[in-house]
Amino acid sequence: MSLLTQQDRARIRQAALLGLARQPLTPPAALAAMLDTATASTDPARTLLALAAQQQRFERPAHAATVEAAPAARQMHDDARPIVAPPLRRALIRLSNAVAKMHTGIVLQSAVARTAAAGLRPHPFDLPWLMSHIKGHVACLGLAERAYLALTEKADTDARGTVLHAAITPENWTDFPRGHRRDFLSKRRAGDADAARALLEQVWKSEPAPVRGELLEALSVGLKPDDLPFLESLASDRADSVKAVATRLMARVPGTPAFDQRLAAAAACFQKSGGVKSLMNRFGLGTSGDVTFVPPKGTMTGQTAATQRVAATAALFDGLTLDGLATATGFSSAQLLAALGDDDTVVAALMATAAANRDEAAHMMLFDHIVHALLSASDFQAYSLVTLHGLARGPMTVSTADRLLASPAWSGLIARLSGPEMVGRDDGALLYAALLLPNSVMPRFIAALEPVQSAGAREARAFAELVLAIPAQS
Repeated sequence: MSLLTQQDRARIRQAALLGLARQPLTPPAALAAMLDTATASTDPARTLLALAAQQQRFERPAHAATVEAAPAARQMHDDARPIVAPPLRRALIRLSNAVAKMHTGIVLQSAVARTAAAGLRPHPFDLPWLMSHIKGHVACLGLAERAYLALTEKADTDARGTVLHAAITPENWTDFPRGHRRDFLSKRRAGDADAARALLEQVWKSEPAPVRGELLEALSVGLKPDDLPFLESLASDRADSVKAVATRLMARVPGTPAFDQRLAAAAACFQKSGGVKSLMNRFGLGTSGDVTFVPPKGTMTGQTAATQRVAATAALFDGLTLDGLATATGFSSAQLLAALGDDDTVVAALMATAAANRDEAAHMMLFDHIVHALLSASDFQAYSLVTLHGLARGPMTVSTADRLLASPAWSGLIARLSGPEMVGRDDGALLYAALLLPNSVMPRFIAALEPVQSAGAREARAFAELVLAIPAQS
């Protein structure tokens, strides 16, 4: 047991900082008798300072755990998923050492997500260094990872109650971190929108403002007029962030005057080509096809006009669907996409809606449209692949990957990075291309990297080797 309490040590530390001449040290009562029996040459002040320093050096600070340690530790070992084999574990460690710091988070999230999709989980010894990169990514957090977070996270973080349930259900969903809760609500909305909204209403008043705003975003799935009473009640919410989300969602409810007015304005941006525009299209000077897209105009001029136009376009098409636009305009989906060309602002808004509604067919059509626009370029640029990765819902299909690797744009990228002046240099294009490719094309991808000696090639090759280390039978 320690003879110096926390308060004693605080006083000793304060005296050392101010100087013993200004604040003399008074030995605690428990030590006074011992100091009196010391030799005359012993300085009581120095003895107290040394004792306090040694106690602080060997003290192991503890914090209030969010769950009992024993059940959480047991759940870590009870996770039914197999632990990754040694070759895959070594590949993950090599990847973490090869990737630049600015890319570490997104790369490790992608790597662990692919491992989890194969039914495997990271080695427990790797969780201490791995968790800081993946703890915000729902697809990476199985039972063992959530149990580790419960053991290590402080009580004032978003770890709630006990998260040691094998699966999230309507009965225990409030025990999970916010990312899991939002994902659960989104999936419930896709199946039973009213039941999901009722779950949120039950816990609404007990949640802090940041969590309320994030959970409210889950209602974007399957929005309908039945959601309006709840959304309208949030106009007086005490958090401005929550009111902003509620206002945006109300404007996205189909069938309301605000939504119909916005849909009409968005449909008006697509116009039948004619006259000069039709002639320009024939000569390849306008938008391809017989439909032209005219973005909404802003009210400003000069350098900020383009930025304002992008913001106005994104707000106008927020929550709209490709099928809804086709119905409103009378044009087919193919005609609308041809008119959009490489305008990724509208396509990104439509893809976000398709992802929220879990409309995989529309999302794949829009994704293929963006890929086709990239393949028509002479070279891949990193910012384009970063945008594509942000819009993707996992790896692309094998057929899309085949088109990408056989495209002139890919050949142009490899040629650009193979020159002697590019050794050690890369803009991240190769790495983000690797994150997009499915497992089966990785051997071809590694072979294509052979002439490239840049740092980006080493990063991309390390990710591809990790993917190839995932057992095919998993």
